[in-house]
Amino acid sequence: MRLNDMHSADHKALNMMNRSFLFKEPEKPRVLIIEDDRSTRRIIRHTFKKDYNLLIAGNGSLGFHSFKNFMPDITFLDIELPDTDGHTLMQKMEKYNPNAFVVIVSGHSDNDNVYRSIENGAKGFIAKPFSEKKMRFFVQQSLNSNHMK
Repeated sequence: MRLNDMHSADHKALNMMNRSFLFKEPEKPRVLIIEDDRSTRRIIRHTFKKDYNLLIAGNGSLGFHSFKNFMPDITFLDIELPDTDGHTLMQKMEKYNPNAFVVIVSGHSDNDNVYRSIENGAKGFIAKPFSEKKMRFFVQQSLNSNHMK
């Protein structure tokens, strides 16, 4: 069928579809937070819900399931989770997706912990209490990294 043979309504629908495609708003970055502390999750949700598509998991099992299905641009991962430790979970994430952008968030910022995190593939480390500015910095880094691939 040629374009000239289309009905007027079909032609209008095609034009609207093309316009909506051309002027589609960019998607918000997908951010996964794996954190067991309820008050920290609440603060993060309140702080970032307007700017990012957030998914928050309270343990490692839900976190890994969310990671596989949500395909986040960045994952903020607590080290101490009720069902696993963050280092083990991060290794599992890296095996599933070698390009995963994971940032460790922990109250234990001793040199060994930071070194182990980076050695295991973390793209960064944020000591608790977290800083909104640092989290936003790493989100931007993940987006820059994803665009370069």
